[in-house]
Amino acid sequence: MKKRITCMLLVLCMVLAAVPTALAGQAVEDQIDFSLLKKHQANETQTLQVESVQKLQEEAVEPMDARASGYATYVPHSSSLEQYRMVGDKMHLEAIAYVPDASVKQDWNLELYAGAEPTEKGYVGSSWGTFDSGAGYYTISIDVDPAKLKAGTYTVVYFSSYDISDDEFQVVEDTVVLHHVYVTKNAVLMTRSFFADAGQSDYPEVTKICVARGFQDVTNYFLRFGPENTTDNRFASFTTSNSDMLEVDDFAGFLTLNAKQYGVATVSVGNIRKDFTISVEICTDDKGHDYNKEVVNPQPTCTEEGRSSIVCTKCGHVKSSSTIPALGHAWDDGRITKEETEEAWGEKLYTCTRCGETKTAPYHTCPGAIFTDMPKDDNWSHKGIDYCLKNKLMNGMENNRFQPFTNTTRAQIVTVLWRMAGSPEPESAAPFADLKQGSFYEKAVAWGHEQGIVNGITETEFYPNSSVTREQMAAFFYRYAENILKADVSARKEIESFPDYDKTAGYSKECLSWAYSVGLINGVSNGSVTYLQPKSGATRAQISTVLMRFCENIVPAAPETPEA
Repeated sequence: MKKRITCMLLVLCMVLAAVPTALAGQAVEDQIDFSLLKKHQANETQTLQVESVQKLQEEAVEPMDARASGYATYVPHSSSLEQYRMVGDKMHLEAIAYVPDASVKQDWNLELYAGAEPTEKGYVGSSWGTFDSGAGYYTISIDVDPAKLKAGTYTVVYFSSYDISDDEFQVVEDTVVLHHVYVTKNAVLMTRSFFADAGQSDYPEVTKICVARGFQDVTNYFLRFGPENTTDNRFASFTTSNSDMLEVDDFAGFLTLNAKQYGVATVSVGNIRKDFTISVEICTDDKGHDYNKEVVNPQPTCTEEGRSSIVCTKCGHVKSSSTIPALGHAWDDGRITKEETEEAWGEKLYTCTRCGETKTAPYHTCPGAIFTDMPKDDNWSHKGIDYCLKNKLMNGMENNRFQPFTNTTRAQIVTVLWRMAGSPEPESAAPFADLKQGSFYEKAVAWGHEQGIVNGITETEFYPNSSVTREQMAAFFYRYAENILKADVSARKEIESFPDYDKTAGYSKECLSWAYSVGLINGVSNGSVTYLQPKSGATRAQISTVLMRFCENIVPAAPETPEA
């Protein structure tokens, strides 16, 4: 073992081994001076770390001590600084050493002492090695045996030394860096981790990183933890979501970036209790993207979708993209190519005002055009509603609406049948107590009851405002055909095969069978199964279609009916 001639710190036997690893990096010739050491001794450890890294990034300066020229600069890893570990846990110590001149022969040294100051009595262990891979960066690290660590404060010392004879060596004072670590009996779990900005006072938390494309250096962002005295592992791994766009690395706990392409990538910080991710925006400058531009390409057409993208105004990076639906044709009012008649609709030739496409479609003068909710010409219910409006069998509702998909009430369907019969005066009032005097349906219900077309739900109540069911509707039309039209109602079609046949009332079975046979009603499909749905309500659109079929197929000629 060599004997020290002049030394500011004790160098003892090396009990731990570590192998230095050469790292690629730009050569910077500089030293850690004693002003940084004094700051550390004043417990400004984080300032020491930040300024150490910053000094490695500055331009080369001429060392004050000629003897120190070419000697290594040491930067403790930020996760080693002020590190807390529990008794029995392994302690990892790590630093970056930069050797500017390979011709200067020197060894690296890492020593650990118990206590707030390095003393011979407090010596715990050390490691050393030779910078034998030329100029550049070296990673120096050791894992301390937990058996050697009791609860308390420890001092970590990094420095270079050189041989002055076969059995003597000298510590290079200008290379000395030290910091504290702690061993405690109490576990303190990590609650959060984050990047802090060393370029600003108080090292604020960083929530988003913005760099210019081409940036390839160590950033000001280093890891911090909450609480600061957590005993959890602090040595994290940095990974990127897109290595083609952004490469990441760890330089003494500081984030190193290589921004290769415009865009947004994510840096994931893992291998610690509280993993986290942070977004990195790569643009033309370090101000981040400016997504205030919308680009539509291709443009949507009548039949083809378009695409809209939100783009950075500076670099053109696409933040998001969405489909623009095809516009659909914008048909003009059409040109009549075939006039309509009483018996048939006419035809019109329509032209799209955008693309020039043409189509031929039937047209007619629609009596329901005044209603804002009138179904379109190609809707299944349009023709039936037209028929009922034209023949004054049905009227609109309030606010210029027909309400085609509102359920029809019992009062409304009886009133329609009464109008079909010519709105005759009843001979007496109906025996139902729930009919409103002077209402639009009062005479219709009285007439329908006299003619045996409708009955009450009970002997004294008609329930005029209740929805008419499909089986009630079938019964009303059956009785109207038989009692008023004196029509043949003997036709039948089997309905027992419907899965809900058992829900039909006894009075309605024959009526439903007849209505099904003459095409007034059909089954209602639900997937692959067709139901009769005798208890379901009937909408005004459905009633209008049934009325049209009834008048065209059952009634020899629809009677003229006065205004209701």
